[in-house]
Order: sequence, then C-alpha cells, then structure tokens
Amino acid sequence: MTTEQKRELAIDFATALKARNTELLQSFVTEDVVWSLPGTSLMSGEVHGVDGILMRAEILDAFEVNVQIEHIVVGYKDVGFLLHNTGRKDGRLLDEHLTTILTLRGNKIQRLDTLLSDVPMLNAYFVK
Repeated sequence: MTTEQKRELAIDFATALKARNTELLQSFVTEDVVWSLPGTSLMSGEVHGVDGILMRAEILDAFEVNVQIEHIVVGYKDVGFLLHNTGRKDGRLLDEHLTTILTLRGNKIQRLDTLLSDVPMLNAYFVK
C-alpha cells in the first residue's frame, strides 16, 4: 500500500468506528482482527473481531470519552494514530495521550495495539 492509501484506510476506519458501522468496519479489517489495550480496566485486554471493536466503541461512548486524532503516522508496512483522549464522568478525569498501531495484512487491518501514557489513569477511569 502507498503512504496515502494507508492514511485513507486509517481515516476510513476511524470514521466507521465513530459511526459504529458494522459492514464498513468489516470491509477494513481481517476476520481475525485483534485489538489490545494495557491495564485492568473495562477497556483493557484483547478483543476479537468487529464485535469486540464495537464493544470498545460503546464503552468509550458510555464513559463520555472525547477521542481526538492528533496525527496519523505511517510506517514501512503499517499505520497508526497519535491520539488525545479526554473525559469526565462521575468525578473521574481522563486526560491521556496514546498511540494505536494498526498492523496491516494486505490492504486490511489485522491488529490494533494501543499504547498508553498513563495506564493507572485508564484503570481508574473505566470502572463500573
């Protein structure tokens, strides 16, 4: 994939995720897609498939998280997001910088790995 195609895939994926468009998401990811996130919170661990990705989107919405894409970064084979996530819910505060790397297989996303600036903050924010 070209640099521009990788950027477009990342933007299209983010748009489909925000819209929670199952069919569109399925067109951008492999059937065995995995998304990992560190910590011990409701958001943490690995989720599998589009259903897992959509579950994460639901949690972000329920916890009133504002996801701001600051940059799209492109590697030799893969692409990623530099993000700033903020939120305030039930007296808790989220103000975190993170990176999500999208590992590609062909022209689809095979894996998402999210790296956080403050795992304890994530753990404290996403609790029942």
